[in-house]
Amino acid sequence: MEPEGVGFFLQIETDPTLWSVSGGTQDALAKELEQASGPVAVSVSGPLAGRLLLSSRVTTAWIGAPGGSHPTGQPPAKTRPVIYLPSITAATMNSGYPLDPGESLTGLEKQLSTAMADNKRLVVKLSAGQLVLNGATLAFAVLAQGAL
Repeated sequence: MEPEGVGFFLQIETDPTLWSVSGGTQDALAKELEQASGPVAVSVSGPLAGRLLLSSRVTTAWIGAPGGSHPTGQPPAKTRPVIYLPSITAATMNSGYPLDPGESLTGLEKQLSTAMADNKRLVVKLSAGQLVLNGATLAFAVLAQGAL
């Protein structure tokens, strides 16, 4: 068992991003995912700092390697709220769909978690347009402050 606070990575299915997990231990996260009956919220510090909501229906999640040496970059000077969804390219501090400026990340986390748990669709207001998400098939989403 590794000590808490050392830091580690999480990689989900075929998305190439290595998410730097802040807090907790690899063992605790693995056990939580193994026993999950609904979405699991994980605090991440890079490449986007925020909350990652992981569906309990995800087929593969890799957890490992202490994250202390993983470069996450400097936090951007100016940020905006974003939602990052699984992609074939790895996330950066500039990744994600810009959310409507009035959108609460905490409120959206609750709505998204409910949509994932209840297998429902959710419409998310973006700064330009809307995003329709299917909670039944969404592997994960990250709510964060992305670079402008």
